[in-house]
Amino acid sequence: PMFLLMAINVMSIVAISYASDPTVYFAANVVQAVTNLSSLVYQLGLVAAVDRASGRLFAAANGLVALGNGLGPAVAGALAQPFGAPNVALAVVAFNFAAFALFGLIAFGVSRKAVLLRS
Repeated sequence: PMFLLMAINVMSIVAISYASDPTVYFAANVVQAVTNLSSLVYQLGLVAAVDRASGRLFAAANGLVALGNGLGPAVAGALAQPFGAPNVALAVVAFNFAAFALFGLIAFGVSRKAVLLRS
């Protein structure tokens, strides 16, 4: 579900960036808010599964979420000013492809570790 939620989130951000109809803009914002918070739950769960022993990684992940919420608008504004607001969507897609790859590697490592622990 995490990858599906993240993919829908990215598509909604692209729709927000290119929307000319207010209804599409509003609907895409609602979808983005729901999928962003829903995928965050899965992401933090994955982090907790990786670091069951100390919990430091989970604590750091929460801090990074806060940092991203603070810096995200500044980065979007810095990209929108020289390149235009619709091009912010391209940066979001690029960042999310990197996130998909990293989460995929982490999920593979967690599932492999779980299999090794069972055997």
